Amino acid sequence: MKKRVYFVYDFVLPNGPLQFGYNRHTLPINVMNQIDTHIDEPGVLLSSPHNPSEFNFQQGMFADEYINQNDEWMTTTVSEVDGIMESNRYNEKETFFFIVLESTNAASFFEYYENPSNKFEDMFSPRLLEYYKKYENFKIVMIDNREGSYPHTPVLFEKVNNFLDNNGIKSNRKFVISTCNEHIIKFKKDKRNKRIIIYNNDFYVYKSGQFIVETEERENSIKENGYNYSLQQNLIFDEKEKYYLMYNRNSARLHRPYFVNGLFENGILNKGIISLFKTDDFDKMLKDEKLERTLGITKSDYSNWKSNIDKWYPLVIDNGNEHEVAWYHNFLSRKDEYEKTYFSIVSETNAESEYLFITEKTLKPIMNLHPFFINGNPGILKHLHSIGFKTFDKWWDESYDLELNFKKRTEMSLKEIKSICSKTPTEMIEMIKEMQPILEYNKNLLRELFVNGEFENKLLKQLSEPTELI
Repeated sequence: MKKRVYFVYDFVLPNGPLQFGYNRHTLPINVMNQIDTHIDEPGVLLSSPHNPSEFNFQQGMFADEYINQNDEWMTTTVSEVDGIMESNRYNEKETFFFIVLESTNAASFFEYYENPSNKFEDMFSPRLLEYYKKYENFKIVMIDNREGSYPHTPVLFEKVNNFLDNNGIKSNRKFVISTCNEHIIKFKKDKRNKRIIIYNNDFYVYKSGQFIVETEERENSIKENGYNYSLQQNLIFDEKEKYYLMYNRNSARLHRPYFVNGLFENGILNKGIISLFKTDDFDKMLKDEKLERTLGITKSDYSNWKSNIDKWYPLVIDNGNEHEVAWYHNFLSRKDEYEKTYFSIVSETNAESEYLFITEKTLKPIMNLHPFFINGNPGILKHLHSIGFKTFDKWWDESYDLELNFKKRTEMSLKEIKSICSKTPTEMIEMIKEMQPILEYNKNLLRELFVNGEFENKLLKQLSEPTELI
């Protein structure tokens, strides 16, 4: 029997259920805002931890994503719970009730919910809190589907444990905290967190398969905002225009210009199709020499950039307007650049060792049958392997993935890329032919993970393991 999931809300306003994240003090503001402004989309006004009088409209991602994708996942209100439990269809072991606290734009996910003024008891009605305390199948689910480049601190877990203590909750698996950062699992090792389900939800991995399916259903052409999106569907074993493809866009993320400058200094910048936009933020950084200490970037690096910058910056593929490109589809681009190149160099969101998360940037080459190197957090390749993907250590050295030092990691990958770019077109074509089974396997795996509902299955599996008392 399939698990049935109810997302339980306290209030239904003109635009639908009011998402959680408010508290008893900000509830009237949310109600009056919807009445006064006639908001026609679900969401909630959240106050900024730094300025409580400043409110930001926030739309949750998790609940809506899976209500739309699954017939057995639906919304209800606290006033309807008794009716559900009394119905003939109700089976306690096959039903979950989720109280969902979602991600926020008001601050980082952890920062917002760590705020002492946001007490969990103030976020739900007393009636809903009683259901949560009374029934094992009621769960509080804190899911963040956004990129994980923010600090994960013990404060939130301490707050959750205090909440569980104060409400007499002794059983495990009643409270879920999940983000897209693999490093969240280090909190799982702390015995104090035994009652909390902690895991990396890898949302981007499971989401990407949706767009493979959509492009297939639309004959590989999706037009949005005046742009035609498509995927490379079949490998073409012809000589390519360039060796590699590298999307960078935002140059203010300094691991990107650092890597591109490395390509220039290694004499292989002209071997690729590359974008790196001219941005005011990066130009100001160059002028002020604002140091990026976490990556080990120094004044010497800035001087080096300044001496080279006019020779390669900016770089444009098909549109140099960063504001227009910012509105392009995250998971899709066009197949042309993939068909014109042999492999990709991925520029992830950041390259700091404090984080480890995968976004659409890593998944786009998989969706387009491209082998890839990654300029990002150490351990991304290892994490891909743990999910079931295969990479390319048969054809080049991937040990750069486990090097924690950003500069050394960059040097190691640049050495391999330079070696690959020295191959003849004939050698490159033969290499891609050898890789074909892996490339097709990886793309099929993305599709299967989405079609099989592995994102929600991963959560349900966590919740369905035997419950212990402490």
